[in-house]
Amino acid sequence: MAARNLVIKVTAGKDDPERCNQAFTVAATAVASDVTVSLWLTGESAWFALPGRAEEFSLPHAAPLADLLASVLAAGTVTLCTQCAARRDITPGDVIPGVRIAGAPTFVAEIMSGDTQALVYLNDASPPAPSPPPAPSAAPPRPHHLARGFAGRATPPAPPRPRRRRPRHPGRGVTRRATRPRRRRRGAFHDHGNRGVAHGPRLP
Repeated sequence: MAARNLVIKVTAGKDDPERCNQAFTVAATAVASDVTVSLWLTGESAWFALPGRAEEFSLPHAAPLADLLASVLAAGTVTLCTQCAARRDITPGDVIPGVRIAGAPTFVAEIMSGDTQALVYLNDASPPAPSPPPAPSAAPPRPHHLARGFAGRATPPAPPRPRRRRPRHPGRGVTRRATRPRRRRRGAFHDHGNRGVAHGPRLP
């Protein structure tokens, strides 16, 4: 089996410990398998190029990160990204002995060489999902014109127009009470000419 070169680029650090440890574990395992390994530290993993930072990393049930980095440095190459170092104010005098600082041209040259396999371990710490919109509060009180049975109307109805009273004319609109004629008693007579005569039965 022909020897192959392995270029591993890791961007995850303490913010994504499992993914970060996987990259260092694969690099150390490849070194133990006599594979030429080039490990690139970018993003948050750039801090591990400083002395003592790898010892501060801890992950349950995983090999110490400092031991994995030491094994890669012993038989492979560890490179710190130029821009990542500049953004963190890391200079060549600050890094662990054996760690070099290089940029994109060097990385492209390594991955484009013959018989080279490239692996990239990206930081998968996605930003928090936006919080759902607040639940609608209780419905505001209905306007007075809607609360009185005028639902569906944009504006309250107009007040009723006052009724105009017609002037009363004399002789109009006056109803006289009908009087019932008095009935005469049977057998009685009334003498309109003599008012002093008492009424009595009519003689034969």
